[in-house]
Amino acid sequence: MKVLILSPLYLPNRSGSAIHMAHLAEALARDGASVTVWTSDAQDTHYFVDRNMARVSCSEETLEGVRVRRFPLSSWSLHHPQMFNAIRGLVRPWTWWAFRDPATHTALLWHALVSAKRYDLVIAGVLPHTPFLLPGLVVARKWRAPLVFLTLIHTGEPMRVEYRQEFVGHGVPRLLCAADLVVCNSPAETGLLARRGIDQRKLVAIGPGADPGSCLGGDGGRFRRRYGIEGPIVLQMGTQTHEKGSHHTAEAVLWLRGQGIDATGVFLGFVRDDFDQGYLAYRTSHELKGLVVLGEVDDAIKRDALAAADILSMPSRADSFGISFLEGWLLGLPAIGAFAGGIPWVIEDGVDGFLVSFGDSFAAGGYMKVLLAQPELAMRMGERGRAKVWNRYTWDKVTQRFKEVVYPLLPRDPLG
Repeated sequence: MKVLILSPLYLPNRSGSAIHMAHLAEALARDGASVTVWTSDAQDTHYFVDRNMARVSCSEETLEGVRVRRFPLSSWSLHHPQMFNAIRGLVRPWTWWAFRDPATHTALLWHALVSAKRYDLVIAGVLPHTPFLLPGLVVARKWRAPLVFLTLIHTGEPMRVEYRQEFVGHGVPRLLCAADLVVCNSPAETGLLARRGIDQRKLVAIGPGADPGSCLGGDGGRFRRRYGIEGPIVLQMGTQTHEKGSHHTAEAVLWLRGQGIDATGVFLGFVRDDFDQGYLAYRTSHELKGLVVLGEVDDAIKRDALAAADILSMPSRADSFGISFLEGWLLGLPAIGAFAGGIPWVIEDGVDGFLVSFGDSFAAGGYMKVLLAQPELAMRMGERGRAKVWNRYTWDKVTQRFKEVVYPLLPRDPLG
């Protein structure tokens, strides 16, 4: 079986979508499939909008049995006559809207479509990067292969449409209708897409997984000694930006300190300017003592931070799921998230964590205070989360469910 996967990001990028695609690709390769990934040369997620960020110089390599081919990002659009002539024979007029944002296009990928070999299965994602979904449709139709879209939509806050429009505006619903299967992270996505006219029989919510090897085995004492932390730790992992709730976690921690609780907020992951220069830059030196911003770290420091933490907080409105919650639960940490995106489908409010309205740092701080004051409650919540991960959200279970819904699309089901 020959499989083509198209993804805007792939390893060594450490975004959720890149890790998700890598686990799916490697699982298919372990089953004996010949798997090829077409991706961009972006190593840093923000390379799409800032070409000064990191890129991958290697154009082709094999990672864990998967052939990875990287295409350099280019800035062109349908206003470029040469490129227009090159692609107009490949796509239908109703798909031209997909070229409205030139930042995520790669001209050489479209050139490769002309000579693309036969594939038995095509998987493409993720929204809103339609320039990587549309080529998947072209290849699948060329070889009459099953087409699977992985969406990972940020559905945002209830009653607000900004995120939904970015992900499912223009011709996206029509594009998704062309797939044989649309794999989502949560019922928040499947419900949204069903309302946009996608056949419910094509929609399935599976979600991502957690990797115990990258989370377990840390030394919390070593982390505390290294950064001089003695009191409770509230940990936030992922891109540090307002949309992920970083500001609100920080405000909640500072509120705790104002209540006489010697808490420290630890932030792991790429730091966006709005958090660094737009928030931290205006905090006093006294306030900054309670906030440890480490940026991107290796797995060893991440494991130590998880082992040292007391609470995992990410009150985000820009997540289709939230892998960080799964990673925290592996260590038995209670979680604090927001009523936004796929998070309410991940955290069961009051059972394995607490949910707050996006931006409500006071409520987040209040729940943190409750968890620190009631360690038995925190332990019960963390244990329930841990059981949820081991029962459903390790990568081996996630990839098995993926194969169970994808393989039946093939003329000969490898699972029998």
